[in-house]
Amino acid sequence: MAGILSFFLDVPVKKPSSEAETFSEKRKSDFLPDTFRIALNNMKSEENLAKYLHKQAQLHPQEYREAIQSYFKEKLDQRTALMRHVSFFDSENTSTLNFMNVAQGFKDLGFGRLSAYLNTALVIGGGILGTQKLEPPIEKVHNLTHPVSHTALFNQNPSKFNNTAHEKFIKNMIERKMKGRDKLGEEDIIALVDEIGKQHPKTGLGKVFAEFLRPLQIVAFTNVMNLCGGFLTQQDLADFFSGTLFYAIAEPSSVAHRVMTMR
Repeated sequence: MAGILSFFLDVPVKKPSSEAETFSEKRKSDFLPDTFRIALNNMKSEENLAKYLHKQAQLHPQEYREAIQSYFKEKLDQRTALMRHVSFFDSENTSTLNFMNVAQGFKDLGFGRLSAYLNTALVIGGGILGTQKLEPPIEKVHNLTHPVSHTALFNQNPSKFNNTAHEKFIKNMIERKMKGRDKLGEEDIIALVDEIGKQHPKTGLGKVFAEFLRPLQIVAFTNVMNLCGGFLTQQDLADFFSGTLFYAIAEPSSVAHRVMTMR
């Protein structure tokens, strides 16, 4: 079942260019975090900001990844990790999800047109079921049928949450699930999905629904793995469940637009 779904819903493996890797090794110490933050806060032209972010991502991929996530964590510090994760798909900063913006979010990550629209249909469908609104509000994403069942470790109480405590919990949980491994490959995804499912055991209809969504969950984590280069490290999973991974791995020009709309 997951294999059939992946044919329609998957994203190709994203590989860093050899040029980017070479530049990173030679010029890693040249990254200027203060200058980077000044550019995010003050650069007036979206086009120039996009060029700047693209260059930084090429020259300093690791530093760029850390700095851009830090920026969005600060901007979205009043949102839970799940809210931050879903906020990526609200590129116009409307605090709601609509079909075209969500689809564009998947395209910005590297999904093809068909898989972007099909994944969007799943997200929006879950949003409508969970909130009874055609454009689900970000503040209600913990009610979305799809994410709550699909990514259980995002669960936080939206009325009383502590992102620092959540990240510590996630870090400890991931360390246990990695079992001493440096990274997870395709062969580890099913075991990871089953382990995550144990975090929130269900009975009755909830269990049936969880089993129904399991193939989608496998496809989703396979896609996250592909977006991260074909494997998942402990840091990849920590960033994902902190809600900011997609900002780090999306096309930098699309990130520039999100920076501008969030000012």
